[in-house]
Amino acid sequence: MDRHKRLFLLCGAVHSGKTTRLKMWVQNAKAADGILAPVVAGERHLCHIASGECRNLHKGLSAHNRVSVGRFVFNNDVFLWAGELLRSLNAHAGIIVVDEVGPLELSGRGLEPGLSRLLEAPCRADFVFVVRESLEQAVRARYAPFFKQVASIGPEELSTINPAPDISRRK
Repeated sequence: MDRHKRLFLLCGAVHSGKTTRLKMWVQNAKAADGILAPVVAGERHLCHIASGECRNLHKGLSAHNRVSVGRFVFNNDVFLWAGELLRSLNAHAGIIVVDEVGPLELSGRGLEPGLSRLLEAPCRADFVFVVRESLEQAVRARYAPFFKQVASIGPEELSTINPAPDISRRK
């Protein structure tokens, strides 16, 4: 397996501002692509970084597209859309962001299997996964085999991440 360079686990408590800080960081990280999961007007969305397209995880629910985790019910079609985006990301991205890797992904749902398919493909990008503190070890155990290095960071350490020079200079 051709392992990717580095995985940064952006860890923090639930609702501690991980996505907000990551969104600000991504605006300045020209080589970043992937998925952000902001809460807009009280509802969770999945947003493609490069295109800016966002889809609401709570809209368009039907009996056939529901996925539940805890007290939350999401539109699985939105996860399928985001998983396909992840799977087809440009190989020239210097940093690929996945917000968030959580209970759904660990159980093979949510952004899976698109995320694993992306990780199985040849890619030289570094990755940033948003992870709640309580799942840090489970996410590390599940995804570390795809990477040469894995490091846990807090939101204040985002500015220390830079893509590899050979990747970030590509157009």
